[in-house]
Amino acid sequence: MDYRYCPYCGTPLVTKMNKAQSHLYCPHCEKILYRNPMAAVAGIVLNDSDAILLVQRAVGETYPGKWCIPCGHIEWGEDIRDALTREMAEETGLTVTVERIYEVESNFHQPAALSVGCWFICNATGGDLQAADDAADARYFHYQDLPELAFPTDRTVLNKLFHQGLLI
Repeated sequence: MDYRYCPYCGTPLVTKMNKAQSHLYCPHCEKILYRNPMAAVAGIVLNDSDAILLVQRAVGETYPGKWCIPCGHIEWGEDIRDALTREMAEETGLTVTVERIYEVESNFHQPAALSVGCWFICNATGGDLQAADDAADARYFHYQDLPELAFPTDRTVLNKLFHQGLLI
């Protein structure tokens, strides 16, 4: 979102240099309006044949029809691991346990909505695999059979998994 007015007092914002970077500034409140990236989570679930679970983006979502590692944004006040288990259940119908952080990447593919993504290794512990929420489909893929991906950073993570022998 591009602010033109201070969200605290409504005064028109001006541009001010701070630490060699340009920021929006409210001359009335004397506050810099920082524009920070959103935080997001993604769950890496591998099956017994070392294939990875991906979801297809639904119509109405960004990049509809393309595939991604199940993911979503962290809600305000939500623990990062709770966000991941919620997103996994919402998109795939699976209950997961979060094992460990695997990768952290900056996402620059959508300039108006920059984010920092945290990919976690997860184990499916229950539920039934079914696409839900903003996913049109959910299934496992081997590396050589990957569909068209929505996010460039997912490709980075998938390549790393493959080169480490975790994804076949």
